[in-house]
Amino acid sequence: LESLAESIRVHGVLQPLVLTSYPGNENYTLIAGERRWRAAQMAGLSFVPAVIRPVGEQERLELALVENIQRTNLGPLELAEAYH
Repeated sequence: LESLAESIRVHGVLQPLVLTSYPGNENYTLIAGERRWRAAQMAGLSFVPAVIRPVGEQERLELALVENIQRTNLGPLELAEAYH
């Protein structure tokens, strides 16, 4: 995470976070970009680029899964649980 924070200090956040909102909740929910968010905080950024996207629960899970699969090598059990 520290290397990502250093990259963000130098280059900024290159890919926006993906957020959504739910009826009755005035806050946004982070769908994709948690590592970028944490690294941006470590880098001292006050603002980060974000896209607000209305999604249902199933699409939210799919987007989070896609990001995690692209970011790390999930084991077979983790993949099976994610697709369930």
